[in-house]
Amino acid sequence: MYAFCDPATIFTNSTDIERNLVNRLKEGNPDRLFLLPYNTNCHWILVILWAGEIFVLNPLPRGTNFPELEKALTRAMITFNVQAGRGNKAPSIKYMPGCPKQPGGIECGYVVMRYMREIIMDHELSFLKKWALKTRKLICSEAELDEVRFEALSHIESFM
Repeated sequence: MYAFCDPATIFTNSTDIERNLVNRLKEGNPDRLFLLPYNTNCHWILVILWAGEIFVLNPLPRGTNFPELEKALTRAMITFNVQAGRGNKAPSIKYMPGCPKQPGGIECGYVVMRYMREIIMDHELSFLKKWALKTRKLICSEAELDEVRFEALSHIESFM
């Protein structure tokens, strides 16, 4: 049901993003929900590719667009759809303004990890409705971020 795109394979060069993303979409079932953590010049966001749409979750409190990333993602989705015989319709891009925000200026990576955790734990996939509302001003608490920090640390310690 879920697939992850390795952020190490996605570079700032839009050609790399397109090629790597098309190759990743070809692996297995293309109708899965693809989670793509992406670093936009020292800031993490989460991109979700699902059902022919692109969702962008940005933990910054103010709205920010990423036009170069949007173009690369759109081209990659069109290329994949053409190669898979699914037509050449451009995907819609939706920013999720109601997703929880980072409490300070440096927690974006942990907030993105928290997004992924909540999405996977949400068996009814209600995050789309919940986070699409602009009126919601959720801020991730330090306790919620600590849960993610401890899980990440526990995972890393298992390799030592």
